[in-house]
Amino acid sequence: MEDLKHPGVGHALLDRLKSLKSVWRDIAASLGAAKRIAPELPPDDAEMLRGQMRDCLLGLGGEVSARARAAGLGRSYLGL
Repeated sequence: MEDLKHPGVGHALLDRLKSLKSVWRDIAASLGAAKRIAPELPPDDAEMLRGQMRDCLLGLGGEVSARARAAGLGRSYLGL
């Protein structure tokens, strides 16, 4: 996989692919965690909603992860 004209190119590609792995894991986790929130907002659901808001504000994991979390929060809001 190493390019003889440009040593290190193969390693750079592998490093980028490894970083994408964590981004996709974050996206999958945020999509899998989408639980329907009851409109009357019981305490457990309120805490989950606060957690979603907190995660959005922290913005960890880069732009793609932040957008996925914001989309999940939007889905929760629409379900209310």
